[in-house]
Amino acid sequence: MAKRDIALKTWLKNKERFADFFNGALFNGEQIVDSKDLEEMDSESNKIDRDKNASTTYIKRHRDVVMRWRGGVNLAILAIENQANVCYAMPARSMFYDALSYDEQMKEIHRIKRKNNSNLKGNYISSFGINDRICPAVTVVFYHGDVPWKDNIELYDMFQGRETEFFENILKKYVPNYKLNIVDVSNIEDIKRFKSDLQIVLGMLKCKNNKVEMKDYVNSNRKQLERVDIDTVETISALLNMNQLDKYIPKAKKGEKIDMCKAMQDWCEENKEIGRAEGIKEGIKEGRVEGRVEGIRSIVVNMIRKGLSTEDICDLAQCETEYVEELRESIV
Repeated sequence: MAKRDIALKTWLKNKERFADFFNGALFNGEQIVDSKDLEEMDSESNKIDRDKNASTTYIKRHRDVVMRWRGGVNLAILAIENQANVCYAMPARSMFYDALSYDEQMKEIHRIKRKNNSNLKGNYISSFGINDRICPAVTVVFYHGDVPWKDNIELYDMFQGRETEFFENILKKYVPNYKLNIVDVSNIEDIKRFKSDLQIVLGMLKCKNNKVEMKDYVNSNRKQLERVDIDTVETISALLNMNQLDKYIPKAKKGEKIDMCKAMQDWCEENKEIGRAEGIKEGIKEGRVEGRVEGIRSIVVNMIRKGLSTEDICDLAQCETEYVEELRESIV
């Protein structure tokens, strides 16, 4: 998990990829964010509170990737939070990150005022004036887990009693909502709205759990996959746990492109069941075994003996998990 997280963070710190991510995620591929207008920011947010009794509270939070953008609204803060698993607390968590960003901006305004006026009294909150301005923060959750993210996509989803008439008709008017911006890899319909090598990573992530689809993807995108930079290959290796790709990385020189097609061909050679599974799937599609219980049973048993996972067998033979597990136990 740590390897994937670090690899993805490092990879997305590239300004061209970062800009492409936001353009594809929020603006449907329209080139709104220019990489030249981005400036990397410290991903650590800190807050120190002192109460009247001199008690001190320290708060420290790390964001994954943060950039300062001088764009359409003059200045904005753009952030990406990577998630390999669904986080049901994410609406409150993301809102807190954004609030810390606003808090830090107000402190910076106060610091500049103190520098220019040593007699300034009060803290950063009381000194914030009518003409002072902070810039908006936009956070996007990059989710690449196996289960679709369907629940807790806004703050209201976390509230107790959110479905009651009292909340709907009374409280909702006064309680502000916070909605997540989520890029769920499994739900991206058109990855071509991403223009950089992000398109390759997203394409492979979409079919990471289906070896047949992975092979089809590679065959359909051979031209694009013949020249892939080392950083992207390392990221794909970490995200998809394809250790076979690692042997190509030390051989490549700095700035050299790697032929992912050759790498994936080697991967397929080490997973020969793909070819056998494809043939079985075609047979099922053509109806050669449709409706024949014994025929299906024979195919499933054969796939079990060849070491295919239950998930792959269910996908290929169009049968239930329980059926496969029962057969697996009967032939052990």
